[in-house]
Amino acid sequence: MKTRGTATDKLADVIQALQLVRKTGLLTVQRDATGGMSEEGKIAFRDGQVVDAGVGQLRGADAFKKLVMWTRCHFVFESFPSTPPSLAALPPPRTENNGTQRRQENTGAHLSVGVVPYRSQYVQGGLPDFQRFGLARIHRQLFLLVDGRRSIQELSPLLRRHPQEVQALLADLESVGLIHQ
Repeated sequence: MKTRGTATDKLADVIQALQLVRKTGLLTVQRDATGGMSEEGKIAFRDGQVVDAGVGQLRGADAFKKLVMWTRCHFVFESFPSTPPSLAALPPPRTENNGTQRRQENTGAHLSVGVVPYRSQYVQGGLPDFQRFGLARIHRQLFLLVDGRRSIQELSPLLRRHPQEVQALLADLESVGLIHQ
């Protein structure tokens, strides 16, 4: 990335904003890494839905999970009228120990929609203070729906959100220790 772009302290907020306004395009992000190096990632959106992601050797859901956790970074969003360019220019997916490549579909279905999140032990008794954690109302709504039985695919229509967005919200809840996936 030639220019550093706009700074943010929480990339998940940028992703959520792009989903909310249903953007189509390519989000390129960069953050400083150790040793004076920088780390770059990309997320492709179609009508606000994440269709692909890449960072380092990671692609798809693994890359998205890593990027959604980034805090201080810079981003540039390049809007496209219809379909974002392929992330084919990114490094290929890493290989498993057996040498076979993991297949990553470019449809958004590669996110963990079958995962069943459950609440952490220490929050079983009462409702946490979501404001203290810096979480939004939608996080609270999702937390109340998490029961250890519903998958992301089942939670998505209940919140009227796309599974990728639910996955990002669950990652926020997991990062503060309220749930496990």
